[in-house]
Amino acid sequence: MKEIQVPFASLKPSAAIKIGGPADWFLVTENAVWVAGTKPYSVQRTQ
Repeated sequence: MKEIQVPFASLKPSAAIKIGGPADWFLVTENAVWVAGTKPYSVQRTQ
């Protein structure tokens, strides 16, 4: 897998996912975005 670096300031959100509290971490895969949150503790997946 080739690593790609993009300046953070150039990124623009294409969607917002409400998880009920602060996001602790996230993982982007080829077909989904995984987000872990606190308050309540949760892991959510979106396609």
